Amino acid sequence: SDGVAIQHPGVIALGMLKDMGWEIYDLSRTYVDRTNNGLENGGVLHPFNTALEGASAVPHSGRVLFFAGNYPETLVISRPMTLESISGTVVIGTP
Repeated sequence: SDGVAIQHPGVIALGMLKDMGWEIYDLSRTYVDRTNNGLENGGVLHPFNTALEGASAVPHSGRVLFFAGNYPETLVISRPMTLESISGTVVIGTP
């Protein structure tokens, strides 16, 4: 198993896992950093490296949080979400 949950485990289960030392991410937030070349899971420590991955992974009405940079890709958004920069200017598409 790769450790990916397909359903939200609930706040009580998340609290228990956090108490046991597990790294728990805010499931409503997905992080993106184009400079990440390692593990990608959308968390702040292992962000996705493309806007498409971030937008595809974020839940309905969630937030995609971008580290500064240019993301030269086409992004089509078909459900509610918030895109925001957390560390400077972000350009999605061709500047």
